[in-house]
Amino acid sequence: MSATDLPAPTTPLDDPLESLSGVGAARARALRAAGLATLSDLLRRFPRGHDHLPAPSPAEDLPAAGVATVVGPIRSRRLRSSRRGRGGHLEVELDAGRSGLRFTL
Repeated sequence: MSATDLPAPTTPLDDPLESLSGVGAARARALRAAGLATLSDLLRRFPRGHDHLPAPSPAEDLPAAGVATVVGPIRSRRLRSSRRGRGGHLEVELDAGRSGLRFTL
């Protein structure tokens, strides 16, 4: 048998996206429509952009609207279920400078 008779080497990157847990036939069709068929295709798909996050600010200096980055230790957190039993939200209180900051995700 000569080298030209051997099959081309394969790697896990040549595997179809259906080999990933959670990727079924319908999702695989949608990914193929976007030009993604193998794990290699997925790894080589680069983001179209990124978000610029501003430098951290004390809670007192946060703008009334817009994007801000706040850094501080978490005072408390609470996971709350929705009334309908589907999903929920996370309430977090952050120690951010002289005042606390409470937000819901």
